Order: sequence, then C-alpha cells, then structure tokens
Amino acid sequence: MTPWKTIKTAYDAFWFLSEHPKFQYREARLLHANEKPKLSKRERIIIYKDETPWLAKEKYRVLEYPLKGESFPQNLDIHYTKVDKNDVVNSDWSKNINVACWLEFGPMKYVVCEGELILRHSHDPRLDCGGPTFEAALVELAQLVKKYYGNYKAPRWLKEDCG
Repeated sequence: MTPWKTIKTAYDAFWFLSEHPKFQYREARLLHANEKPKLSKRERIIIYKDETPWLAKEKYRVLEYPLKGESFPQNLDIHYTKVDKNDVVNSDWSKNINVACWLEFGPMKYVVCEGELILRHSHDPRLDCGGPTFEAALVELAQLVKKYYGNYKAPRWLKEDCG
C-alpha cells in the first residue's frame, strides 16, 4: 500500500476523505446491565463514561462491531454563497458577483449522554475552506485534512489511483 502523495482532483479528494482512518468509526450499541454477549471476530466491548456533567461517574458498556461508519460525506456541510472579488461576502449585495462553495467538516464518534449512546457530529474549524466550485473546495478540504490529521496508506484497491 502506498501513502497519498498528492491530491489534485475531486476524485482523489473524495476517496482520500472517504477512506481516511481518522474519520471512520465502528458501529456500536449500548449493552444492557446484565447482557453478556458472545463476541465474534473483531467485536469488542468498550467502557464509556457518561459525558453529562452530573452523571460523569456513570459507566456504560458499549459493544463495537467491525462494521465501519464514515464521517465523510455524512458530516460534510456544504454552503453556496455569492462573494465579491476578494472572496468575501460584501454588505453591498451588488458587489457579490462570484459564486463560492464553502465546506465545513469534522470527525464523528459515539458518546454516552444521559445514558443514551449518541453518534456525535463535530466541526473542526481548521478544516473550513471553500472554492469557486464544489470540486475545488473538496480538493482544498482533503489537503487540509492531510495537513491536520495526517496521511495514511491508501487501500490496495486504490493503489493505482494514488497520485
């Protein structure tokens, strides 16, 4: 397997973001107090603390499955707007003549809150970016993810496509 060298196209960006290990999570469910499941291969039980301040001492058992979920594109926020020649939304609307696509993104993870298992979405402001098209913004997003979350070895099936 080969690490990603460059990300130049929307295709490269899409697969880089889809397969990035920092933006994947395992499917999971909360176990009942007396439940003792037989674990199959790659299943595991993790102890979670409740993130609710007044329940912070409560602990819960969570069964994680080998099935993965992906933050991308599920947690991707896309916003189209018009901007001026400096790529800023001007208060004088007549000066906003260029289209911009803005993206916000972040990882997703399971947390326990008030005794419930919740898949929490997050927003990493370091990844906020944009471009004149969705494709350009997506390439910028992938480059920011690579900068802040690191590179990784591409899956074998993508090896030929890594540029």
